[in-house]
Amino acid sequence: MAKERLSKLQKWILIKAYEKGKRQLGFFSSYTRCFLSRREVYEEYFNLRTNPAQRRRQEGWSQVGTEAAVALSRSAKSLKRKGLVDLSRYRSGYGISGKNHIALTYKGEEKAESLMFMTQVINNKKEAKK
Repeated sequence: MAKERLSKLQKWILIKAYEKGKRQLGFFSSYTRCFLSRREVYEEYFNLRTNPAQRRRQEGWSQVGTEAAVALSRSAKSLKRKGLVDLSRYRSGYGISGKNHIALTYKGEEKAESLMFMTQVINNKKEAKK
């Protein structure tokens, strides 16, 4: 049961990465276009600026930024342990390199599809009640 549970951040990462790009079949079938950079997570989920010049002007960035970095790191490692993402350093199929990207595995793409479907079903039920 604990292996199946995902935090809000983990669900957000899976869905956003899946929305960004779909799996391409063919010669590069082992590579995925579904990835998300850590910068995008900081900016969109945590609402933090990642440009160093802007960071200095954002009050309290060091404390909030450190907490965000820890949360993101733990979430990404947990997703990797579950086999949903790949944090490997080199994924040259689509120019993804470095540790700053979180790429979905095939299992991660399937999980993201199911999460999106479940979210849509829940939203439809809420709309029907109104």
